[in-house]
Amino acid sequence: MAPDADVVPLRVFYWKKLTDYQYDIDDDGQEESVTVTTLFTTDFDILSAIDYAARIGADAANMSLGGGVIKGKAHKSGDHVAYQRVIQSASQRGTVITTSAGNSSADLQHKGYFTLPNSIPGSISVSATGPNNKRVFYSNYGTSVIDVGAPGGGYETLDKTLADDTEWPYPFNLVYSTVPPDLNGGTAYAWYAGTSMAAPQVAGLVALIREANPDLSANQIQSIIENTARYSNGKGDTDIGAGIIYAPDAIAEAKQRK
Repeated sequence: MAPDADVVPLRVFYWKKLTDYQYDIDDDGQEESVTVTTLFTTDFDILSAIDYAARIGADAANMSLGGGVIKGKAHKSGDHVAYQRVIQSASQRGTVITTSAGNSSADLQHKGYFTLPNSIPGSISVSATGPNNKRVFYSNYGTSVIDVGAPGGGYETLDKTLADDTEWPYPFNLVYSTVPPDLNGGTAYAWYAGTSMAAPQVAGLVALIREANPDLSANQIQSIIENTARYSNGKGDTDIGAGIIYAPDAIAEAKQRK
């Protein structure tokens, strides 16, 4: 998306040994405490990375991460407030925050559902779309949360995604993404799908827009991305928000605002 951009990796995940992990060991639901090593992070690690990205003047901070779907009044919790303050602070300093919408196939518009950090105002929440420009089956959705859509790999159903008789048969309807070679048999690339593949494409578009017009604020950049997105009815589509991002028009509008 932005081949000349500089990438600053901010590591928020790390390996942690859990010595009292509850694990189901049989059909009767009997649990046993076992020791496992898993990727782990905290809200403090994530929030610190967002703030650091803003302090170094990053054009965009992409967060292809998130927690599970939350329901109820948890949006009044300290976690929600902390994310809102840090993300809005970063945006005011010029860093556009892009976030993956999540892969739970969840309706985030009704019953008070939301996810962090993508449900925070001030971030660009990105759903995943397929080669036919429709929301993919796993992507979360909801007019009140989704800002734009971007290619994330797959089709509207799992069966169609795995089929070999579509225009883009499996795995070529997925996203060819970089992966850690030491965790993937020595290979540095693999086919993946998810809103985690979609959000970075919006971050790349932010970089292109900033290159075209360095003086634009974070809010102006988000406005351009949404105004030039396509395939949305009324710019408030449940699946793709303002539409699917379209770089040529976004760059052209950025240049016009000089």
